[in-house]
Amino acid sequence: MSSARLPILEKFIADLRTVWSGEADNQRRMEKAKPLLEQLVKDEGLKAHSASWPSTEGYKNLLLYVDPDHHFVINAVVRAPGRTGSVHDHADAWVLYGVLDGSESLERYERVDDGSRPGYAEVRLASVTTGTQGKVDLVAPGAIHAEQGGPTRSVWRRAPFTPSRAAPPARWRSSSAVNASAKARCCSTPTIPRRRP
Repeated sequence: MSSARLPILEKFIADLRTVWSGEADNQRRMEKAKPLLEQLVKDEGLKAHSASWPSTEGYKNLLLYVDPDHHFVINAVVRAPGRTGSVHDHADAWVLYGVLDGSESLERYERVDDGSRPGYAEVRLASVTTGTQGKVDLVAPGAIHAEQGGPTRSVWRRAPFTPSRAAPPARWRSSSAVNASAKARCCSTPTIPRRRP
C-alpha cells in the first residue's frame, strides 16, 4: 500500500480487504463494511484533511483507491452548497455513502411505470434520509436514488463501491432504464419524471 495515504485510510483499506477475503457474498460484505465506513467518516483528522480537497462538481469523483484483488473502489465527492443531484442507480453495484463533512440528503425513489418503455423510467420519491458527519447509507444494486447537498460545502465518501459480480471497475455500468444517457460510467444525468408524494 502507498505510504502517501493517511494512516486512517490505510487501516480502512486493510479492514475492507479482510472483509472481502473472508466473505464471498457482496451484501454481507457491504453490511460488514458499513460500521468501518461509519468509523472512518467520524475521524476529525480526515475531516480536517478533506478541507483542501477540490470541488468535484460536474459529475467527477476523487479516486482514492482501487483494490487490485477485490475490485472495490473508494472515492470522495466534494459538493458546493445546495448542489442537487440527479436521480440514478448503480446497476448491479453496491454502494455505501458516508458523510465526512457538512450535510447530505439521500433521496430514495420507487419506480411507478411498468418498465415497458425502453430508456424511460417514471419514479416517485419514497423517502429522504438526511445526515451529517458519521452518517452512512447502504444502497443496493438497482436502487434508484439521488444525493442532495446541504446548505454548506459537503464531503462524502462512496466506499466501497463494488459490482455484484467480480467485474473490474471499467465494466461498471448504469441501468439503462434509469440512466438513459449513461455510457460506461457509474452515474449520469437522466431525464426522469419525478413524482413527489
